[in-house]
Order: sequence, then C-alpha cells, then structure tokens
Amino acid sequence: MSQARRQRKLNTATQKLIGHGLREIVLIFFCFMGLYLFVSLLTYYPLDPGWSHSGQVEEVRNKGGVAGALFADIFFYLFGFFAYLFPIMVGYMGWMIYKGRHHDILAEPKNLVVPGIGFILTLSAGCGLAIVHFASEAVLLPSHAGGILGMVVGKSLQGVFSQLGATLLLLALFFTGVTLLTGLSWLKLMDTLGFHTLRFMPVLEKYVLHQFVPWLLHQLKQMGLMIRRVTVLIYTRVSQFLVEKWAAFQERRQNRWEYDDGEEDERDLSDHQEKQPQEAKTPENPEKKSVSGATRVAKKNELMETEADDLPASRPILTKNINMLEDGASLKPVGEVSNSPLIASVSVKKALLADPHGLTLPAHVPAVQDSVLIEWLKSAFSTLGHSIQVRATHPGPVLVGFEIEFDSTFNSAELNAFIPDLATALSVNRVKMIETAPNHFALELPNPNRQIIPLAQLFNSALWQQASVATLVVGQNSVGETVLLELNRVPHLIIAGVDAEECHTFLDTLLVSLLVKNTPEYLRFVLFSGEKQYLSHYHDIPHLLVPLIEDVATLLPILQWCVKEMERRYRLMAKHHVRNIERYNEVWLHNQTEVPNEQGDSVKEQDDFLPYLVIVIPEISELTLSPMNQSIEEPISQLTQKARAAGLHLILATQFPSINVITGLLKANIPTRIALKVESKTESRHILGQLGAECLLGQGDMLYLSPGTGMPVRLHGAYVSRQETEQLLTDLRKRAGDPHYFSIPSAE
Repeated sequence: MSQARRQRKLNTATQKLIGHGLREIVLIFFCFMGLYLFVSLLTYYPLDPGWSHSGQVEEVRNKGGVAGALFADIFFYLFGFFAYLFPIMVGYMGWMIYKGRHHDILAEPKNLVVPGIGFILTLSAGCGLAIVHFASEAVLLPSHAGGILGMVVGKSLQGVFSQLGATLLLLALFFTGVTLLTGLSWLKLMDTLGFHTLRFMPVLEKYVLHQFVPWLLHQLKQMGLMIRRVTVLIYTRVSQFLVEKWAAFQERRQNRWEYDDGEEDERDLSDHQEKQPQEAKTPENPEKKSVSGATRVAKKNELMETEADDLPASRPILTKNINMLEDGASLKPVGEVSNSPLIASVSVKKALLADPHGLTLPAHVPAVQDSVLIEWLKSAFSTLGHSIQVRATHPGPVLVGFEIEFDSTFNSAELNAFIPDLATALSVNRVKMIETAPNHFALELPNPNRQIIPLAQLFNSALWQQASVATLVVGQNSVGETVLLELNRVPHLIIAGVDAEECHTFLDTLLVSLLVKNTPEYLRFVLFSGEKQYLSHYHDIPHLLVPLIEDVATLLPILQWCVKEMERRYRLMAKHHVRNIERYNEVWLHNQTEVPNEQGDSVKEQDDFLPYLVIVIPEISELTLSPMNQSIEEPISQLTQKARAAGLHLILATQFPSINVITGLLKANIPTRIALKVESKTESRHILGQLGAECLLGQGDMLYLSPGTGMPVRLHGAYVSRQETEQLLTDLRKRAGDPHYFSIPSAE
C-alpha cells in the first residue's frame, strides 16, 4: 500500500512537471510571436507588398518578410498606430496561460466578457483620439493615424459633438476601457503615486539643497569667469577692428574728396570765392587740365575697387547677383535639365525691380525718426495725465514697438480701460500694451508712416539669394527682417482672409517668388482658376503642368493622378535608397550618363528628373461646398499626409473662413496656416484656433501659425502689383514659347 502511495505521488509530480514545461513552451511561443509582430510593425515600409495596394517590388524591406509586411499593412490600415496594441496582447495571453489563469476563463467564459469589452473600448477610443488629434502624424501609414476604425469612430463623434466634445467623450471611454481590461483603479494609482511622492520628496529636497545646488553654483561661477574672459577678449578684438576700419574709411573718404569733380557745398562757397583770384593769375593749360581730369577719374575708380575688395566675404555684392545673366540669356526648353537652376533673366529682374504701381500708399515712405516717435508718444500720455520715459524703440515697416516706464505709479488694473483712451489720443485704431515689470510696459501700435514692402526689395536680400529653389517669399516681421518659407519644411499652406484683393495679392507674391527662382524643369504648377477666373493671368505660362483648370470635374482626375505620381516618386526614391526629392535629384544629376545608341546619338539611361509640383487652389470653398466634396477630399487628404518628401505641395486659399470651408480634416492635415484680416473673432478661431486676426491692419498684415508652436507670429506681406506680375508672365511666355503640357488621359 505504501508502494502504491509513493507511485501515486510520483505520477502527480511528473504531471505537474510536464504541465509546467508545457506552459513555459506556450509562454516562449507567444512571446516570440508578439516580438515578431512588433518588429513587423516597427519596420513597416509603404512600398512593400500589402493588402491596401499592389505592385511588384525587387526587395521586401520589412524585417518580417512578406508575411510581416502583409500583417503590418492590414493592421495599420485598420487600426493605425494602435496596431502596436496587438503584439502586447499576444504576449499578455502567453503570460496568462503560464500563470494558469486560462483555466478560470475556460471554466467560466463569462469572465472573458468584461476584459473583452474593455479591450474593444480601449481600441476604439484610442483610434478615435488619434484621428481627432494626430491625423497629420500618419505620413507613412497606409490610411490614417487611427486607421479605418478611427475614421468611423472619431469622425462620427466629431460631427455630432464637435472636436472638444468628441475628445472628452473618447477620453472617458478610453479610461473606462483600460479599467475594464486590466482592473486598474485610477484612485488607487493616484494614492500610490502620492504616497511615494511624499515619501521621496524629503530625500530629493535634501539632495537638491546639499549636493546639486552647490555643484550648480560652482559650475555657474566657473562659467561666469570664462564668459567674462571671453567677453573682454571679444571686446578688445572688436574695438581694435573697428578702430582700424574707421581709420581706413576716413583715409579713403579724404582721398575721395581730393579727387571729387562735383560742385562745392554752400558752406564752402566763401573759400571757393577767395581762391578764384589766385587761380585767375595762373595761365590755364587745356592739355594739362584734361590729363589731370583723366588721372582723377582713374584714381577714383581705383578707390571704388579698393572699397569693394575690403568688404567681408560673407557680404554679397547685390549688383552682381541681380545681373548674373546676360541680356541674351533665355529659359531652356522644357525637357532639358541643367546642373543648377537658373534664377531669372535680367529683363524679368528689371520688371520686378521697377517701382510698384497702383499702390494706396507710396512705395518709399520716409521713415519717422525715433525722436519724433518718442515726442509723439509722450505728448499722447501727457494728454491723459501721465508722464513716461521711453527706454527703447523698435520701429518696423508696419508696427512700432516701445518700452516705456511711468514716472509715477500706474495702476495696472485700469489697463483695459486706459488702452482705448490711449488709442484715441494717438489717433490710431488699436494699441497693444503689456506689463513686463512693475511700472514697465511694452507698447505696440501702428506705424504713423506705414511703409510698403516691395517684393523686388526682398529679392535683393542675401537671405533670398542663398535660399533653396523651393522657397516662398512672405514679407518681413515686425522689426523689418526678411521672412521666407521653405516648402521642404512647410509642405502645405492654408491662407484665409475676407478681403479678396488682399488674398490675391499675397498669392501673386508667393507664385512670383517661385517663378523667379525656378525654370519649368525644376518647378511645375497645377492651378485651379475656378469659375471666377482667379488665376486667369497665369494662362499659358511655361511652368504649367496642365492648362488652367476651371471646374471641379476636371480637377478631380488631376488630383487622382497626383496621388499616383506621388506613389511613383516614392518607388523611384526607394530604388535609389534616398528619402526625399532633393537627395534624389542630387543623385540623378551626379549619376547622369550618356551611352551611344545604334544611330550614334546619345541617350540618358536614367530615371526621370523630378521637378517640384505645386498645386494652387485660390478658393477652396468651390471644392468643399460642391457636390463632389467627398471625392475631392480623399486625394487632397492623401497628398497632405504623404506628399512632403515627394515634392508635391498644396497652397490653399479662401475668402470665406467658415467651419464648412476650413474643415477639421483640412486643419488637421495642414497645420501651417496664414490668417489675413478677418471681420470677426469667430473667423479668427476657424483659421488659427485663437483670436487675433480680427485686429489686423489689412494690406498684407497677417498672423502666421507654424506647426508645433501654437502661438502665431505677426508678419507683413510683401507687395507685387498686378502690372509687375503680368509683365513678368509676358516675358516668360516670350522666352519659353508655347507651353508643354503633360498629357493626363483621364483629365481630358
């Protein structure tokens, strides 16, 4: 009997050992399977074969092979970034089986209902939040950040509850789902975090006060000594350099006065009259006089060359940059690509460098002196019974900034009531006044002599001449610095304002800056002129990819072709192992070879050169309010999400900044937006998500919102007249001849 008992115990121990080994095997299998799925998702490549698209590829880039590429494509398409939740769930299932919890689930299947509901809620709410807030991050995914599930959930709730309501509801569902799935108590979690915070706070405080702060003070002291030494050294060197340059300048100036043939100033007239009798006594020698005159001219030219040589190397000589092409230069015919882009011909430059025509204000308004501005400001404050000291002035072309200090104590609680009175005293529409310190304020008001910013003036700046080909000229900031936008960093742009002329002038500024910088080989346009012929003056220019588009039905197939062209470009870039169009074109130009064919001619055995493709829609309300809205929205969304590196860029504008025109999907996919002057605070919110555009001054005054900042920047747009624009376009047509349109069969 004892032997039977020992045999039974042995069998039980053997069964436990076998069962434990099987659970370990299942745990290892599930863990490695979850790791395989995670690696497949992590190494997803858009051009690999997948469920959402088809095509032949030479090499599968996904580390999981064909199966991994198919899995990643399906799950990213359905769930977006939340596809990473499934590898975690696979590993968690293996852990549950290892711990033996699966017996409880199999014995009582109802135990699986609550975690299942929690998983579904977590997945659905997470995908919906990704669509509502992170749609623009899914550049390389097959669909959206939240996938098809996120589109169904997020867009449905956003259409019913608005963006804020949908966000709050989805957050509530997400936390509820996490609680049901994991059994996590959020209150207990907060208690635990609070307990450990209170526990370790004294230790951290002791470490900071007794170790970190003394070490930091010692480092700051050493850094201060080093900065002081460097400052003294720089001050000594700069002072010596300035003294030498000033002495050289005075010497050249003295020599120039000696050889100057001009008339004498009125203050030297008496000396000139005293010298006349002595000169009359000397017999005049015509030959000697002519020789001395030629000598003076030669010495004067020599001095001018010396001055040009003394300029620092980093400062470009603008006259050479403007006239870098000869008068006989012309645009190359379409189809031939040079190694570097042409800037523009001299006649086009002269057309733009002419004085602007048709302006409300003169092109060159004399700037007001700082002393006049200070007296003007002090007089206005004295009228209101306050005495101030102006510590600094920051004059700009449109706005003037002041840093002021009140002589007596000023009650900042009365600031909102004081600002309208100050605006009335200064005779301006709006004044911005912010307290920076007790009794110190920063003041911003319109320039009494507002200056127009000619576009040609910005073309002379060194910043523009050194910029890349895909660069837009915007204008200047509040202190008069040139502002440019690179399409490589700001791939798409939304422009909105209620003044039609202001919007069209700003669009002309952007398009002209691209035309001057690029030939048709480097840049092509797709222009939607619309029913009102907004861009009719751009007809038949050589940069057009297709003729001007006048109706939405013609625009739709062209946008669909642009999506296919984007995918083709990505395949070409993958073939050459590059990540963007700039690097691809560099490789193309570097590897360009010519091989003789049977007829003895030379042909290029390379892929196509890829020009930038800019799609301009001057009035997006014609698209969003048209019956084909849903069909148009899909290719535009695909382009705004994925076309950044492929060289396809969209510039969208509207005069009706309402929620039906600038939709939530557009704002999510195009975070870079420019607001011109609008009429109401609601319109400003539709464009920027905040107030401010209703207080702009018009005539190119704008707020620029860049992605990731959340705070718009005040800019002042450059001006190019319609006459200058048409003159440039006429010159381009004469030089390039008839345009070479790209044949798109479906667009015919």
